[in-house]
Amino acid sequence: MAKKIRFPLKINGADVRTIEELRENFDLEGVLGYFANGKLVIWLRDRYYNGEADAIENLSSADEKLSKKICSILKVEYSEEVSDIDIESVKRRNEKIALLKQLDESEQLIAKVDAVAFNQDDLLDILDTGTEKMIYLCQGDFEVPLTIKNITYVGIDNPSVLLRAYDNVDFSSLNLKFVDIYYGWDTSSVSSADNLYQAENLFNLGKYDESIKMLENLVRTDNPRACWLLRVILYFVKNESDRAYNLGKKTFDLGDIIACNNYISASQIAKINLRTLERLSEKGDAIATNTIGCVYSRKGEGKKIQYYKKAIEQGYFLSEFNLGDCYYNGDGVEQDLTLAAKWYEKAAERGHKFAQNSIGDCYYYGNGVEENNEKAVYWYKKAAESGVADACESLAKCYSNGYGVKQDYQKSIEWRRKGAELGAIWSIANLGWHYRYGKGVDQDYQTALEWYKKASELGNAYAQKNLADLYYNGYGVDVDYHEAAKWYLKAAEGGNSNAQESIAYCYQLGNGVEQDYQKSIEWRRKGADNGNNTCISNLGWHYQYGKGVTQDYGKAFEYYKKASDNGDDWAKNKLGEFYENGYGVAVNIQEAIKWYREAAKLGNEDAKASLERLGESL
Repeated sequence: MAKKIRFPLKINGADVRTIEELRENFDLEGVLGYFANGKLVIWLRDRYYNGEADAIENLSSADEKLSKKICSILKVEYSEEVSDIDIESVKRRNEKIALLKQLDESEQLIAKVDAVAFNQDDLLDILDTGTEKMIYLCQGDFEVPLTIKNITYVGIDNPSVLLRAYDNVDFSSLNLKFVDIYYGWDTSSVSSADNLYQAENLFNLGKYDESIKMLENLVRTDNPRACWLLRVILYFVKNESDRAYNLGKKTFDLGDIIACNNYISASQIAKINLRTLERLSEKGDAIATNTIGCVYSRKGEGKKIQYYKKAIEQGYFLSEFNLGDCYYNGDGVEQDLTLAAKWYEKAAERGHKFAQNSIGDCYYYGNGVEENNEKAVYWYKKAAESGVADACESLAKCYSNGYGVKQDYQKSIEWRRKGAELGAIWSIANLGWHYRYGKGVDQDYQTALEWYKKASELGNAYAQKNLADLYYNGYGVDVDYHEAAKWYLKAAEGGNSNAQESIAYCYQLGNGVEQDYQKSIEWRRKGADNGNNTCISNLGWHYQYGKGVTQDYGKAFEYYKKASDNGDDWAKNKLGEFYENGYGVAVNIQEAIKWYREAAKLGNEDAKASLERLGESL
């Protein structure tokens, strides 16, 4: 589980980490920005300023006295001079900063945020100020008004500009300059070859919908390369794998390998003439170059790295994801998580849905990049919206725990339902968790049981353990120790350490299975090896009372001490018992009191009773 990042607030150029520092560096506009994006509440809660956080969270952005109320809650002086700050403008500015940081975290770019447009409305708002002579167009499609002169437009992340009916405009006379700007074109009267060239350029720029329209027309003329490219987009970007496969299932060509590799066997790949592909690669054909890499990948050969790199140099973005996988898994190259994250992110930015999920994982776990839950959420959402089942579950986990977003069980359930529909086993299992504990829904053990059973039948050990819990305790179903033991055993065999303790307990008591202390010890040893502290402390119980082993206070003490060091209150109480009674150690009442007190502080009732009996306080 990813740890919570306790980030500072950036106020007046300072990294603010305490509420005293916030008051010293207070800037209302900056604080309003953090209020608008929810970070102010998270920041306060991370530092246990829960009263202030609750009060801030209850405020509405529509409140006319918002600024004054925030100042009052944070105990800073309020000035009427700043009362006209527009919260909606602050929100939009923060949104733009967040979007820019996804592209480039350089301070120089962030400082230009007021001159950056992500959509047509942003552009018009900037032009209305009349103060900017250099405007940055980012990602989207724009119409530039030619009535406004003396502007330099700079493209960020492949934007496009449409200049309607102005084919012969003299830009120099208007003093309009365009840097790194992509222009669309009218394809109604160009040749088939030109259409394919343009479709490939649109594809490389990530303009998939426009590319699809052109490719569909070319597919009707049986253009083989158009068929291939259309299948790539449908499979990797649009989540339409069946449609992609149907385009090429009548003939075997390169497109099947790339766009439909789940359907292609190794024996079919062996039919490909590598020399033909190599000749195409030598002529600069990135498709062929990447395909060679895929062929070597299926054969398990390290040569794939050089071909993926070559394909990237030739402008083929799918190879960026393939290369990222190689670095992540140490496949054909020394493992390098930093390089893996770099190539995943490049492919993700181009719309590769699986790369989006992979870079999301990198940011979530801090693999190759600094851990950043907000960036993880950004990429998980893109992948989930494209139909990546695992991304749906990862996004749901973020909403469930409040990692990178405000905790929201409803959204967590929404994404888990989508993940379950797409076959994500963990989403199916965790829907059971929502219903078992009433997280975002009314508590409903029967519905929880249904979800756990679905995931259990698919082999999920976590779900198997929870399903067993319901049968063991009679939650939503009659108590059934035999059914409980069956599922505990499956989960234990699947490596779930909690289930290993549970099946050990069943063998200890003979619930659902024949009583067998030897098997109980066997499963507790496995659980202990997996780090389960209850298993460790209960192995102490076996040795203390000679259950399945020869009674041995010394070994019992060792297990209790190990579990105690890991925070187990029951084991701490046991150590107190040993010192008080001299079990395997010399009687030492003060040492006994010490352990009883530690256990009592953790809530152990037996330890509290022992302290009272000895006339000691907590």
